[in-house]
Amino acid sequence: MRLTIHHSADIQPHWLDSLNKLLAADHLSRDKLIHAGQWHTATFNDRIVGLAITQDEEILYLAVRDVTRRRGIGQYLLNETLAWIQGQGWSQAMI
Repeated sequence: MRLTIHHSADIQPHWLDSLNKLLAADHLSRDKLIHAGQWHTATFNDRIVGLAITQDEEILYLAVRDVTRRRGIGQYLLNETLAWIQGQGWSQAMI
């Protein structure tokens, strides 16, 4: 029961339901976003609660599930995504 950030588009089968709920709020489909860039997923209790998508130094998409907002998940996801961008050699990120 720990909030974890995964920097990969490899989605575990048991995450699909929670991912679809997250994307449904923005009327997006996973198939549309799968090739948009690098995925950064926030998981808690084996469910996806947040998603960021980056391409090079730019953050293209950032969302947190409605039921988990106001708990610091978005800030943690953003901080970890920015750290990942810097680790890839980019000096600054664009949002």
